[in-house]
Amino acid sequence: MEIDSKTAEIENLQQKMLATDPSIDAKSVGSEPPEPVEEGRLDGWLQVPNKGNIRKHGWKKQFVVLSQKKMIFYNSEKDVSRSDPIMVLDLDKLFHVRAVSQGDVIRADVKDIPRIFQLLYASEAEAKKPDVHAPPTPSLDNAHFLPYKGHEFISITYRMPTTCETCGNSLANMFHPPPAIECRLCHVKAHKEHLDKAEDFVPPCRVNADSQTSKEILLMAQSSDEQDKWLNTIRKKITRKGIQPKDKDSPRSTSSRGGQLGSSTRIAKAATLPAQHAK
Repeated sequence: MEIDSKTAEIENLQQKMLATDPSIDAKSVGSEPPEPVEEGRLDGWLQVPNKGNIRKHGWKKQFVVLSQKKMIFYNSEKDVSRSDPIMVLDLDKLFHVRAVSQGDVIRADVKDIPRIFQLLYASEAEAKKPDVHAPPTPSLDNAHFLPYKGHEFISITYRMPTTCETCGNSLANMFHPPPAIECRLCHVKAHKEHLDKAEDFVPPCRVNADSQTSKEILLMAQSSDEQDKWLNTIRKKITRKGIQPKDKDSPRSTSSRGGQLGSSTRIAKAATLPAQHAK
């Protein structure tokens, strides 16, 4: 991770040199062709969930640097100069980035929703500084789920505004919500009746197809404008790698559950899913 941090700083210095003197050949400073300003390096303060329950435990601030190939997380700006990151994500292994809705993170404050976005990435994309104080992560491997096309559907009900990603009708009702299912891997949501009727209602699970394990992280920018800036910059980087990220308004966009930093969707319980009761 220290090497990734130093590489990002070298890239930053190279881009500054090229921006100051356009006559300098990129190859002469050992740099790849510079990216446009709006697509290049981006850094600033973002917040990540402190623990699984956002409403109870809140958020913590981290300084994040987005370089050409990595997304690097620091506890403070001073740690940037010390090349001491706490987590590094490889942009080559990001699946998608999207804004969230109120139905996605029901334990977040409503006024914060326009500032929150989600990253979904392959588990091998993450390099993380060991946390000796972190509690053991509960396993969901033995939890009951309904398999279908690589999805792992869990029965769930919604009382916040949520839409079926198959028929487009509402999944939510304050008093009598209809039976619903949600894939615990990619978080696609649908009425349970589509599965019960053996309909061909969703495509194969793209998370299970891309990787046997995947992880997600929620990030909160300082403003909605800052959220847009991060979303647009990351989307362009993902697209250049040959991955077409889902639009935030697409009915097939996956949802986030407010998990812990870098929590695995296969092994860490989502914040908004119901508790799994032992049988």
